Amino acid sequence: MAFNILRAARAVVQVTDLDAAREFYVDALGFIETESDGEHLYLRGLEEHNHHSCVLKKASKPGIQSLGYKVFSEKDLESLSSFFESKGMKLKWLEKGSQHAVGRAFRVQDPSGIPLEFFAEMETVERMLQRYDLYRGAHMQRISTAWFPMWRRPAISTFNNWGLPVRSIRRRRMTGFGPPGFTANRRCTMSPL
Repeated sequence: MAFNILRAARAVVQVTDLDAAREFYVDALGFIETESDGEHLYLRGLEEHNHHSCVLKKASKPGIQSLGYKVFSEKDLESLSSFFESKGMKLKWLEKGSQHAVGRAFRVQDPSGIPLEFFAEMETVERMLQRYDLYRGAHMQRISTAWFPMWRRPAISTFNNWGLPVRSIRRRRMTGFGPPGFTANRRCTMSPL
């Protein structure tokens, strides 16, 4: 059973004060605000092409609703869900349209109780890397940089303890994800975080 997990792609973070969260995430960290409503802020890094990589969701107490990973295709999403089900893990499917800008997805808790989400599709928007007028704070480039700052710690390392057979880790030389010549078209054997 093989599947292709591309990257850490989004986090849904519960916050008690959207204005204070905007001030921190947009003004201090430098995320771009793609969209907002009275309950959500949809943020992304300057380099990101997806609609968002961080959702700040108004809630009564702070927390993480889910950490999301993008897979290559719907077929990979199905293979991954079958894998988790074969391990006796319970999934919650979210149909396309139930989450803003995200296609069909499922959520599952990892063995330590962290809520994970997997999806194959998200709306895309214009990259803002050369929109210097939008640069604020730390100029956040992409969320994968924030989650996994070293090339040796791609999103897939989360799964090494489970021994998942992974077809590949997609690397894009233009984003600096991995050193020149890095390939991972084999079972991933990197050490856990």
